[in-house]
Amino acid sequence: MPKSRVRLFVAYIILLGIIFISGGYLLGGKLPLKTSVFNQSAPPLSAPTADEVASGEAISRAAEAVRPAVVNIDTTVMVQRPSISNPFNFFFGDSGPSRRVPQKGQGSGVIVQTDKGKLVLTNEHVIHGAQDIKITLLDGRKFTGRVTGSDPTTDIAVIKIDGDKLPTARLGNSSKLRPGEWAIAIGNPLGFQHTVTVGVISATGRSMGAEGKLYDHFIQTDASINPGNSGGPLVNIRGEVIGINTAMIQGAQGIGFAIAVDGVKDIVDQLIDKGKVVRPWVGIGVQDLNRDMVANLGLPANTKGIITAQVYPGSPAENAGLKPYDVITEMNRKSVDNTAAFIKKIRSMKPGDKITLMIIRDKTSRLIALTVGEMPVQLEQ
Repeated sequence: MPKSRVRLFVAYIILLGIIFISGGYLLGGKLPLKTSVFNQSAPPLSAPTADEVASGEAISRAAEAVRPAVVNIDTTVMVQRPSISNPFNFFFGDSGPSRRVPQKGQGSGVIVQTDKGKLVLTNEHVIHGAQDIKITLLDGRKFTGRVTGSDPTTDIAVIKIDGDKLPTARLGNSSKLRPGEWAIAIGNPLGFQHTVTVGVISATGRSMGAEGKLYDHFIQTDASINPGNSGGPLVNIRGEVIGINTAMIQGAQGIGFAIAVDGVKDIVDQLIDKGKVVRPWVGIGVQDLNRDMVANLGLPANTKGIITAQVYPGSPAENAGLKPYDVITEMNRKSVDNTAAFIKKIRSMKPGDKITLMIIRDKTSRLIALTVGEMPVQLEQ
């Protein structure tokens, strides 16, 4: 069976496979989780009038409502450094003894009310590897924070602090955002605490790659986001948190990104209960079947389905007998027409669920039964 033309697609498909194996939040999908644990203890602001919007009063009022709940996060991470006792390290790199030294980091966060108490939301990359976390509020109070749970895949972390009368921010709805709406970023950029910047929602549902990962479902904004803003809230004109600020494009102006708050709501309960997010995992890279592939595989022209380009070692797919170039035409006796629908269905499942796939291999149809697994932690790192 000719496969040369099919292999031309492999590089692209493998990228899709990396996305697919997460089986969770990426590509804007939602995890099959229970109802959100968030409680809205902060009172809502009344809708701003046209005069308040025009004068800037609405923006000031929204910022004032949220700023008390925005925190500064200072972290300490121990890293390996060449020992200063070996002067040749300066010339030849770390070829001799090394030592562990503290490295300081800084970010932002926002306090929210949950049914497990008041917690700080921030980015996972802000607290990644931290041995010490210090939280400072707008009123000057300082606390030691401890990580309740973190998720590198969505770049969200939850921090617990013990204190009385902690202010909280109200959460909004990011699914109804439209380009052109006001956006207010609050945080501690470059050490300037509780800075407020204003812009608009530039776009929704953006994707971006970083450190070999693809992050999705971002809100793009031209409100200034700088180092230190990470983990702070993106707020609408009604004083509601609509996103968690997370990234900027180096060298660009007015291109920043925030994690949509609806996606945050979906995972925080698992971070609180389990310390991590459990994602369904099949372990294959897939792509839509096109006419060229159908012809190269010698299948009837009207064949519909998706093709497996990669099967990950030790995955549920490999254990069930799936192989590269298998064409999946049905799942649980329902037709599979495209990868988007297939991925959406997998994401609605949980580890332990059973799947029956109808596949075509070497022009012969056969059934494959497999059990959905849990995404390995190392694939999220």
